[in-house]
Amino acid sequence: MATPFVDFRPAQIMGDKEVYVCYYVLDPTNDKLKRMRIRCNRIKNPRERTKYATLLCGEINRKLYNGWNPLMGEDSISKKRVSIVEAATDHVRRKVKDLRKDSVRSYRSKLSFFTRWCEKVGISDWLCGRFTNAHAASLLDEYGAGGRSTYSYNSMLQFLKSLFRSFVADGLAAHNPFATFKGKKRETKRRVTIPKQDRKRILNYFHKREMSGYVAMIRLCFRYLIRPKEMLMLRL
Repeated sequence: MATPFVDFRPAQIMGDKEVYVCYYVLDPTNDKLKRMRIRCNRIKNPRERTKYATLLCGEINRKLYNGWNPLMGEDSISKKRVSIVEAATDHVRRKVKDLRKDSVRSYRSKLSFFTRWCEKVGISDWLCGRFTNAHAASLLDEYGAGGRSTYSYNSMLQFLKSLFRSFVADGLAAHNPFATFKGKKRETKRRVTIPKQDRKRILNYFHKREMSGYVAMIRLCFRYLIRPKEMLMLRL
């Protein structure tokens, strides 16, 4: 039978000459329990010292059982044990609130690849802090091997850097494993310009057929109504 995951060990009074309260909490940067100690020797009277330590144990344990973790900040009760996939999904959900549809679609596509990769390698339920530089390199290698363009690769890298920056800011990870990775050098775009004589032939074709209104409409659309990026996405 699988051992249930334990986020902490309750506080207890330790020591003889040096009395202290000891408890363990989950370190979000490595998914391991970390020992915490609070010394009580500043109180000279042994009876008062024991009374203080007992009260302190009770208060700490009450907070621990409610989900508190001093390593995750004051709002740790609301964070609980957030997996890397849950944290990534929440990050994207907050990011796409006021974005255009194309941007929302791009964010969700990148999130989908990230979550599928985490599931594939068996780390979808890990804490964010366990994701290492080796994981980052493996993920980027797999993404780059999919025949994607330099632009797509660099866009994915920027997404992942932003994602883990948010993890660090929220206290879910100690460092950004993608911070040292650099984007690929962009290739010079090869543009093919339609020769001037061919453009004249196209216009003459429409004018001869008394379709000047159609020409005006095309010029209006391509010069003023369509963004360059959207123009590149057009398919015949």
